[in-house]
Amino acid sequence: MNELSAITTLNIENPLTTLEEGLQGILPLCELPLFLVDTQRPIRKVNHIVRFVLMGESNEPMPEEFAVSDFFSDDKKLYVGTTTGALLVYPMLIWGLERDRAAQSLYLIDKVANDSLIYNSLAAFNPPNEPILPQDLLRVLDGELVPIETITFHDGRSFLEAWGEKRKLMITSTLNFYQNIDWTAIQENYDSTW
Repeated sequence: MNELSAITTLNIENPLTTLEEGLQGILPLCELPLFLVDTQRPIRKVNHIVRFVLMGESNEPMPEEFAVSDFFSDDKKLYVGTTTGALLVYPMLIWGLERDRAAQSLYLIDKVANDSLIYNSLAAFNPPNEPILPQDLLRVLDGELVPIETITFHDGRSFLEAWGEKRKLMITSTLNFYQNIDWTAIQENYDSTW
């Protein structure tokens, strides 16, 4: 594409507006809590899960154990929390180990090649591959809907509600941290040392 055709494309098709509209369309999805169900087990007739919430600033999320109303259909898979339960996002999105270093990352399907899935990530250079096409993906490609699993915390809260509470605490604690710093005293001390 030469400069003239690029200018024409920018003026006629307005790709920046299209990109902005697309990003606005997925914003509600990005605000849902994303988590990995690591393990599930009953404790005194109550279902418990260990999960990793993949939201926030940490690259290495801490495990959290919770009592839940029912078991998830899959362990070691990613879900997004909703007001009515959790939606399995595997195999479109996975949490996996980068092949050449001991680092976990989020991976999105990049392409299907030779009946295997190739994943890509913004942060990782050697993502894992799925050697065969998962049946979950084949069913979705055939038009089958992925049902929301109607699971809540044992106390009745939804995953979205619990994430909203945690997110609010994270924002408040960050704001309190910066508000409690006496920036004036730091500046005066800095000025007096020069």
